[in-house]
Amino acid sequence: MRIFKRIVVATVMAISILLLVAKKTTSPEPPLSAEAVFSMVNFYRNEKQIKPLIWDNRLCEYGKIRIPQIVLDWSHSGFLYDGGLEDEYCPECENFAENLARNQKTNPQIIQDWKNSPGHNGALLNSKWDIACIVIEVKGGRSFTVLEFGDIDGK
Repeated sequence: MRIFKRIVVATVMAISILLLVAKKTTSPEPPLSAEAVFSMVNFYRNEKQIKPLIWDNRLCEYGKIRIPQIVLDWSHSGFLYDGGLEDEYCPECENFAENLARNQKTNPQIIQDWKNSPGHNGALLNSKWDIACIVIEVKGGRSFTVLEFGDIDGK
């Protein structure tokens, strides 16, 4: 009986040590990063032989305006397709588009969710986009991501 108890104790200790080691060696997911997601978008476009997007801070300024809007109203209804966006944020832009995402916990999940949506995927792979910017905010434990696209050469 003592041998059995020693085996059980030794087994429990070994499992505890393995769990402790596994916990210490498992790295947490990196925080959400607009720059990381932007790189993933361009990597995806490159895989499909589509020109990379150029980061544009003017579109980031607009994206920062969009975040509070989409937190309150989860839709594209506040997006300025006509009038305003081009005049104030990108006068030389011919066209604009927007991808939204929410509640993703990791950078790859954001891009994967867009890839899985035909409309969002179409925007990611549209070759007319030249410039873009991504803004990510976490509010109340929920993530909100906006990707603004712009077309500066009219093609």
